[in-house]
Amino acid sequence: MFGRLIKLAHFLSLIGFVGGLAASLVLADFADSSPPGVLAALRMSIATVGETLVVPSLVTLVISGMLLVVARPQLINARWVWAKALVTLVIAGIALAVVQPAVTRAAVLAAEGSLGSPSLNAMTQAFSAEQVGGAINLALALVAIALAVWRPRLGQSARDSMGDDTG
Repeated sequence: MFGRLIKLAHFLSLIGFVGGLAASLVLADFADSSPPGVLAALRMSIATVGETLVVPSLVTLVISGMLLVVARPQLINARWVWAKALVTLVIAGIALAVVQPAVTRAAVLAAEGSLGSPSLNAMTQAFSAEQVGGAINLALALVAIALAVWRPRLGQSARDSMGDDTG
């Protein structure tokens, strides 16, 4: 029962993380041609999605993933689990060190720009870091999903990877 609840939390956090990234990328696309006031509101929306959905979902995703491995000791030797963990740590690093700071900076700069003092170069840099980091994380999230679905042996013999079908 405990393992199923952890797995549910893991899937729900994955949905929140990927959905939040996708929603942020769509909002950012609409923001490109918006007037300053609308741009500031869209940027604030993107920052809110990041702070309230993406980052908490990412933290829950990492913790629930670790708990799933603890709850299912047969997964400890599965290489696909460690590959997925590595991809997830890269995602977390990019999200926390690149994307979320860029999102916050873009929201602040857009708000300043709506008041008449835009810093176009700084806004362009923040938008670019946000979009590139978000797109990379979305692609890496799809890699992590593929690892979880296909569970490749990654150099293990078929006999060594037996029993890792409960992930």
